Amino acid sequence: MKHNVMLISTLALAVMSGSAMADINGGTVQFSGVVSNTTCDIGLVSNGSSGSSNGVIDLGTAGTAAGKKAAPAVNFVLQPTNACVITPDAAGGAAGTQANVSFTGNFDSVGLKPTSGSATDARVLLTAVNSTTENSPITKSNNSAAFNLSELNKGASFNAVLQAGTVPGDYHSSLVYAVTYK
Repeated sequence: MKHNVMLISTLALAVMSGSAMADINGGTVQFSGVVSNTTCDIGLVSNGSSGSSNGVIDLGTAGTAAGKKAAPAVNFVLQPTNACVITPDAAGGAAGTQANVSFTGNFDSVGLKPTSGSATDARVLLTAVNSTTENSPITKSNNSAAFNLSELNKGASFNAVLQAGTVPGDYHSSLVYAVTYK
């Protein structure tokens, strides 16, 4: 008798836990990283503040009226915390002299579109300042910039300009950057 009560209790528990599992929600986790033969870490410097804990760049205010469409340019730097040195490969191949900074984000042909906020037609115009092709815009079709290693060690410099559209409101977006070496 005890054996049957135990078996019935076990079956009831299994049925209840099975029905509870039907309501589990899932999601997606994205991972991003770089495998490299360099020995430097790169961090964000914005408005003179190094190692910003939240990684937020304040773009200021752009107006919807003619002549006020662009906020002042904000400079930010991807700065190595120690000198980047590319070691030769295992076969003794030469060490590289360039780094490529590539961006993943909500880009279009103009710039970085918002991912949230009510200023839905605003864009951030992102420009690589001291890249091998100076002042090159970062867009959907050109989402990376090459830097000589000596320039990268001084800091990969970028300008960001909030460009207003016709819809006023707040603008929010984000980027993922990766630095690869060649």
